[in-house]
Amino acid sequence: MKKLIYILFFPLAALLMVSCEDFLDVNSDPENLTDDKIDVSLRLASIVEQTNDAYGSMAFRISNISQELYRYNSGRNGTRMPYWNPVISDFTWPWQVIFVNVGSSNRTMIKMALEEGSYHYAGAGMIMEAFGMDFLMAAHGDLIYEEAFQPQIIMPKFDDPEELYYALIDRVDEGIAQLHKEQAAGVSSLSAGDYLFDGDVDLWIKFGYGVKARLLQKITKKAIYDAAAVIDCVNKSFQSVDESPRVDFPGGDNTNLNSLYGPRQMGSRWVFGDHYVSYFTHEYTGAPSPQPALDPRAEFLLAPNINGEYKGLDFHAELPYYLGYQDSLECNLAGTYYFGNEKSNELLSYEELQFIKAEALFLQNKKGEALTTMQNVIEANMRKLGVAEADITEYLSSNALPQSADELTLMNIMTQKFIALPLGSPERWVDLRRYDYSTDVFPAYQKPTAAEVPVWYGERYMRRAPTHTYELQYNEANAIAIGAAEQDYLTKNCWWDEP
Repeated sequence: MKKLIYILFFPLAALLMVSCEDFLDVNSDPENLTDDKIDVSLRLASIVEQTNDAYGSMAFRISNISQELYRYNSGRNGTRMPYWNPVISDFTWPWQVIFVNVGSSNRTMIKMALEEGSYHYAGAGMIMEAFGMDFLMAAHGDLIYEEAFQPQIIMPKFDDPEELYYALIDRVDEGIAQLHKEQAAGVSSLSAGDYLFDGDVDLWIKFGYGVKARLLQKITKKAIYDAAAVIDCVNKSFQSVDESPRVDFPGGDNTNLNSLYGPRQMGSRWVFGDHYVSYFTHEYTGAPSPQPALDPRAEFLLAPNINGEYKGLDFHAELPYYLGYQDSLECNLAGTYYFGNEKSNELLSYEELQFIKAEALFLQNKKGEALTTMQNVIEANMRKLGVAEADITEYLSSNALPQSADELTLMNIMTQKFIALPLGSPERWVDLRRYDYSTDVFPAYQKPTAAEVPVWYGERYMRRAPTHTYELQYNEANAIAIGAAEQDYLTKNCWWDEP
């Protein structure tokens, strides 16, 4: 299922090797590289790689807001994110990748695939489009979609957020329908350009249902929320951790050959947040009593500081030191499960979907089924990480978890999901907002210190990321129309996060 992403560049490079003489003869050269001569198989590989880049880049930014990771003593983008005071360019790259590097090429691939009968490529492209737009919508709230990728429209309008939401669901459904079709004779097989699932159409269909489940779960605050529809999508998606879509990296001197979560890409100046760490150590208000033993996943997901302790940065009390250096927080993240140059990046994990199912069951008041689902996915997550069987059994039967349906709470489900999501998953911030940063659900979360958060926040919380710099510079009227230039824009709920 997993292949090294750098392989995808070699076929494209071969196509580009034409002589200068032939290249200049654009009116007659049959070898001249034009849009319609790039096979759909070459496009899909780049679309997957670039979307993965955007998703991981978004994760860097979100991890500070979710108080999972923190980059200290750094002049790089994102150092003000922990204070909910990002500079407007902090979120430029993920937006740019999805709209510029991916969007037009993907639309061209889908059009070509439909015309020639490469329906599996069309379906994969539609699902990747919905996946990319979904995590941008989750962060920004307002997006341009209907008028995007149309070169004749110089100043495109932002979509109505509700219409955008349903458009993405329709795009997933359309992609699944295309994947169910039989391809025309003589076209490229999906395996020729698929580095995500090795051409396994069934896994692409499962990916589509996973993206749809993630979309449907976003609207838990709304009366139209349909838990049964969410559960149905999860049941049609990945059935094990081995089926989760991952992008592998070989490591090496070239930065692009290294994982987004490795020291060559991220640098070494990162520490964990206390919010994240406390769910492993059970050192938060309302933790089970007597205090359970350390979560056995800590050994695989966390790194101890120089004193051998699992301790994270207190975003409420210690953030003023963000430009300085604290020896007591230093830890070596390299070697942990997700942090390494040669590690994989997960786009949508089996664990996330199972926790979505557990939450949906809980909201249906089916606590017994919710508890069983939660227990099973914790066990699967531990086995994936390599936790010893004896430690798994001991943890599942300990007071760290509820042992009966009557004891089960949303806090149990959501904090366990927080632990099990892949490093830096943007969905952590989605969950925090869906439950309004409630300490009844996320007991260790604290609003960053008032000394650094802009005073105009007042008692409000950060609800969205700033819109793209270029939209305010070159599409000003449409950006102003959605309120993007207003001081309190970042505190406004996204549509999906409103009742």
